Amino acid sequence: MIAIEYRELPIEEIDKIKPLWEKIKIHHYERATVFKADFEKVTFSERKRKISMGKKEVRIIVAQDGNTSQIVGYCLSSISQDDVGEVDSLYIEEKFRRLGIGKELMRRTLEWFNENGIQEIIIALALGNEEALPFYEQFGFAPRTYILKQKPV
Repeated sequence: MIAIEYRELPIEEIDKIKPLWEKIKIHHYERATVFKADFEKVTFSERKRKISMGKKEVRIIVAQDGNTSQIVGYCLSSISQDDVGEVDSLYIEEKFRRLGIGKELMRRTLEWFNENGIQEIIIALALGNEEALPFYEQFGFAPRTYILKQKPV
């Protein structure tokens, strides 16, 4: 039986989620119908830099296999200077999906936002990853705006 343990990861240890972040990057790249190059060229170092820009707080919750201590999932979230919460990234290793790990990571993240009085929470979902919509909808999220970007020539 798989025993999952959850813990908060200090921002100084963000590199521990890099292998999973690389997998989500590939996931988005494979599903992208346009803007594939955006996913291809972004680096973890660049993403780390952007995560801390304009943020009041950043939180990383990881799910670990209790038997091996391997990180099998994470949720990276933040609160901006103007008190907007954002689920920046959430990923679960494929073999650990459908075990409720994503739900538990979201529950803990939403609880953190609530404890901090955050009333506006956003999630940017990459085009091509619409299969994730039902997951987020169960937490009360719904598409609000489409942001269009001119295709590369």
